[in-house]
Amino acid sequence: MFELISYFVWLFFRWFNFEKVVEALVADNIYHMNVEQLQTYAKEVCFIDNEDQFHAMLNFYHNLGMIVKHRTTVILKAQWLIELFKMLITIPPFDKAVQKRHAYLAYLLYEALVLPKPTLGTMGLHIFLLRTAFK
Repeated sequence: MFELISYFVWLFFRWFNFEKVVEALVADNIYHMNVEQLQTYAKEVCFIDNEDQFHAMLNFYHNLGMIVKHRTTVILKAQWLIELFKMLITIPPFDKAVQKRHAYLAYLLYEALVLPKPTLGTMGLHIFLLRTAFK
């Protein structure tokens, strides 16, 4: 019985350290990250070596709404994603967007795998985004 309680305390502290890591990354203006990069932080700082435990922890915090996990990308601050969508929705269509900022926001969503990968029908849009974002 004591071993079970000590295991849960051990698990609680490791997951609590993960919360602190996410807060520190958000404080450094890092709002999205690859799962592999986040797993590296979890191994080095939180001492979470088990991959199943790491994914269970990600799913737990995703269900709480603390993070947003989509494929291989983890959004560390959900409000950032909401504001990014809000900015994209309120801008003119892509072919009329002349400001770099708008194209860069769309490019960020494309890189975070939120927008679909380019197809033949949307290839011109994606070329426009890349050209406009890096002028």
